[in-house]
Amino acid sequence: MLCAGSAADTTPREGKEARAFLLRRFRLPATRAARGQKLGPKSRTTGTKMDNSSYLDQPLFPLAIALPRMLAKIESEMPTARSEEKRRLEMRAGVIRELLAPRRVT
Repeated sequence: MLCAGSAADTTPREGKEARAFLLRRFRLPATRAARGQKLGPKSRTTGTKMDNSSYLDQPLFPLAIALPRMLAKIESEMPTARSEEKRRLEMRAGVIRELLAPRRVT
């Protein structure tokens, strides 16, 4: 007795029967579509609402505290930095100084 799809199964198939046999035998991606199943991942995130914790909305330190600390650290690293590193640190320090400078209200 021979099983369908075995090496000894030499019965020629034609048309739809041949296609169905190949899809079953080789498990091509089209088999799910042929059976009416959806293609793609089986699980998907649905919806757009994200329930984040409220602590994620607040910084750990206010900028009024964090920026002067960052500037002090940058200024302490500048004397020992190489030339290209020193340029980068000077640029960062300049940005932080601009953020700390009082702004005129117009």
